[in-house]
Amino acid sequence: MLYVSGIGHVTDDKISAEFKKQSWEYAGIKKLHRSLKDNGIIQNSLKDFGRLDVVSKKTVAAVGLALYDASLFSVNDDIGIIGSSNTGSLSSNMEFFKDYVDSGRKMARGNLFVYTLPSAALAAAAIAFGFKGPLFFEMYSCSSFYQLIESATKTISDQDCKGMVAISEFENKVSAYLIEEIDEKLPKTTTMTVDELLSSNMEMKDK
Repeated sequence: MLYVSGIGHVTDDKISAEFKKQSWEYAGIKKLHRSLKDNGIIQNSLKDFGRLDVVSKKTVAAVGLALYDASLFSVNDDIGIIGSSNTGSLSSNMEFFKDYVDSGRKMARGNLFVYTLPSAALAAAAIAFGFKGPLFFEMYSCSSFYQLIESATKTISDQDCKGMVAISEFENKVSAYLIEEIDEKLPKTTTMTVDELLSSNMEMKDK
């Protein structure tokens, strides 16, 4: 049976863990990593986190929050990741080009990775947490949240992996949903079924 065992949200100034009902404010994207460490969301430093673009930083943080929300501090590597957004890699492309211009149009510099593909943020999260399952980025014409979750659950069945993290980026908010195949249902306060997630459509609520 598939359950949503952890949900993490990251906005421009706030991070939250859904089931634990915890949230913290942080002072700008440069303080995001520090906030994750100070509040015990991650146990180890995230390599090259400071060099990631904004979307990648939020994505990595959201995944860390979802794992924390599920009380997973030792991650099964047989987990995949799937993501969707309404802009693809546009914001990362613009951020890179602005940095490129500000740096005198010189490519040889170390302050920003060239993350100009929409799957790059997902790859950064997979590397950060040691996921070795399938990785996909998908764009939909409508009803993206429902299709995203349905694609994640189908991937678990088709690829025979332990779980998937579904990433949704919407209006500068990145949300991560850890979906796992669990034999016995956990307490109601710490999990929900995929159908319950879809019916509540939590991704569209104002957190």
